Amino acid sequence: MITLDNPLKITSIAALIDNIAGYLILIAAPIAVLMILFAAFQIMSAGGNEERVTKGKKTILYAVIGFAIILISKGITMIVQQLLGV
Repeated sequence: MITLDNPLKITSIAALIDNIAGYLILIAAPIAVLMILFAAFQIMSAGGNEERVTKGKKTILYAVIGFAIILISKGITMIVQQLLGV
């Protein structure tokens, strides 16, 4: 009989989603920091151009919203795991 080992060492879907959310946070945190730094550079180098300042502010807003969504997803997976008793 052939047996296949579980390479992920995960026993439930909730644990798999939790691991994915954890890796997303590890990837998204540096990207969010880089986006905020890029937006700050846009604002500082605007030279009085209101359109470039607005573009930089929107970039910061979108970076923060995106990172918040990823953090919320991690929180939701933790709540689901506690409800399921995993």
